[in-house]
Amino acid sequence: MDASLQRVFPLAEKNRLQFRVDAFNLLNHPNFANPQGHFPGPQFGMVTQMLSQGLQSGAGNSALNPLYNIGGPRSLQLSLKLFF
Repeated sequence: MDASLQRVFPLAEKNRLQFRVDAFNLLNHPNFANPQGHFPGPQFGMVTQMLSQGLQSGAGNSALNPLYNIGGPRSLQLSLKLFF
């Protein structure tokens, strides 16, 4: 579950400041990757990774940070935006 809150502050006639908080994986629910599929292996059928690391290792997109992938741990993002 992701959530977002924002507040807009008027500064002048046409200027305003927006403050925003975004929360990703708000409940910190674990999302597991696919189980190991290498038969005859000691970990066959066992889940050994979270989804954020599992997506990164096999798809060739290792430049992505596991924190922002699907299934990563809870993270918060704060932002300020000035409209003029």
